[in-house]
Amino acid sequence: MFKFIPTFLVSLVLLISSFITESHAQSWTSVSSYNGDSRHHPITFSGNGYGFVIAGQNSLGEYLEDVHRYNSQNDSWEQLADFPGGPRGFSHAVSDGQFAYVGFGSFGSDFPTDWWRYDIANNEWTAMADFPSGGRNHPALIMAGDKIYMGLGSNYMGNLGDWWQYDIETNSWSEKAEFENGNRHHPFYFGIDGIAYVGFGHGNSNNGNYTIYNDFYKYDANADSWITLNDFPGEGRVAGTQFSFNGKGYVLSGDGDDHGPLDSGEFWEYDTNTDNWTSLESHPGGARWAPGSFVINCDVYLTSGLNRSTEMYFNDLMKYQTDLECGCNDSTAVNYNPDADINDGSCTYCESNLLTLVISAEDASEGLAWNIVAIGNDYPSATGGAQSTNICLEYNCYVFEMYDNSNDGWNGNNYEIIDNLGNIIASGTHQIGATNVDTIEIGEMECYVESYRCNGL
Repeated sequence: MFKFIPTFLVSLVLLISSFITESHAQSWTSVSSYNGDSRHHPITFSGNGYGFVIAGQNSLGEYLEDVHRYNSQNDSWEQLADFPGGPRGFSHAVSDGQFAYVGFGSFGSDFPTDWWRYDIANNEWTAMADFPSGGRNHPALIMAGDKIYMGLGSNYMGNLGDWWQYDIETNSWSEKAEFENGNRHHPFYFGIDGIAYVGFGHGNSNNGNYTIYNDFYKYDANADSWITLNDFPGEGRVAGTQFSFNGKGYVLSGDGDDHGPLDSGEFWEYDTNTDNWTSLESHPGGARWAPGSFVINCDVYLTSGLNRSTEMYFNDLMKYQTDLECGCNDSTAVNYNPDADINDGSCTYCESNLLTLVISAEDASEGLAWNIVAIGNDYPSATGGAQSTNICLEYNCYVFEMYDNSNDGWNGNNYEIIDNLGNIIASGTHQIGATNVDTIEIGEMECYVESYRCNGL
């Protein structure tokens, strides 16, 4: 029996004696297709655990306005109300996970300049400030912090090289330094650490031949100028898809330097620190012209587009599983996962008393288990296995039990339960075939395992 001072919630780092990092195979797999027309140039983005496919152009040349939402938790699709901006193709979107911003593209010979914000959690569209200059097909559209950059593309005037900034907070547009490295449409682009990167794409005619670029640049917002980076090591390309993820940029599929299909659905990773590109596993089924992509947690998704070798349009969805693990990586959260490379927004927090259970997991059996049960209750307040974890408990008296379901010899490893002041309130060593029992007192309690009663306040 022992007693300690009442505790209050503070940040506490989860201690781990040892752990094994699980690695995932990097590979492409097919998941559920959406129930809508196959299409090229879909508008795609993700947020709040969902992926979206909107509008585009189908195999009959019809402009679409439908909205399809993918639930990554159960691999299912739902069709939502149509996009309020009306049917269009060759349009783009960006998302910060909470809001998506959608605009540009074309409907026949019309190049709309409307600009929309989509509230992902509430499924609500809001019309924002129209773009003040000429609309266009497939420009670069990049989110960088609280700014969105848009430029290049093409309209009835041909390829464009202008560059614009949209301020999310003020809902206003301003023109910036022109891109002086060749007007072009359908470039590849992404934003990393608040910096916009742009390159490749379809340039103007040169003696009857169109230029397909493999150059690459970044925009310096402070100096309002462009910086030349290393050329892409592969052939020039156009009309693929792109995204940024975990501090790196990616380009995927598209046409090559003859504006014909690439030999495969090439997948490349860009490292801003080294200004170098690395080839990854191509997606299956051949290269696609004008597909879409989005990222949910640690998985990359590819959808739609046209295989110009087979003339097949797609409404499918393929997933690329990275070697990263997503989860809660905030050590002050109850569900802190020290193995998580990326925070997926799943963190939950303790409103009463945060404790840390530290288990020395060397040679621990998979059958190791523990329960924490409030005295007088039938059901555990917390359960777990052979790993350290955070626990959230209200003021009460608890019994901590640890046992080995497999009885295969896990023995001699220690456990400690530590409060948010660093006090060890329970500890012990597990023995073969035994059930360790300890009392945990949360608050000004005097707790007795013998009588399973709780005295005092």
